[in-house]
Amino acid sequence: MLQSDIPLPTTVQPIEKECFVARAPREQHQCMVEIFGPTINAFASRIRNISTSGMLIDHGGRLSVGDFVVAKMPGLGDVMGEIVRLRDSGAGMKFTAPISLSTFRDALAVAVSEMQAA
Repeated sequence: MLQSDIPLPTTVQPIEKECFVARAPREQHQCMVEIFGPTINAFASRIRNISTSGMLIDHGGRLSVGDFVVAKMPGLGDVMGEIVRLRDSGAGMKFTAPISLSTFRDALAVAVSEMQAA
């Protein structure tokens, strides 16, 4: 059978796309947290932005995509997550469970007021 003998479809079926997941709103913060993990020595990192599902942190070349890490977060304690992207000096950490941004904001406000009172 020649290729020209193969019947062509008369209609084209659309390719199904992956289900779209809305991105959680980000908040800009300048807060230092401790990052560590089973294969990561503890280091201090700055949060660039944060949402209920993850955060962008500075990593200075210490992290790789797929690393499982823990972040010591004000008001939240140890928050577990996975590094899902690296870009320039930033690392995207996806939390294993959603966090409360209001609890995080409240803890930051208390820390700032304590620093100002000192």
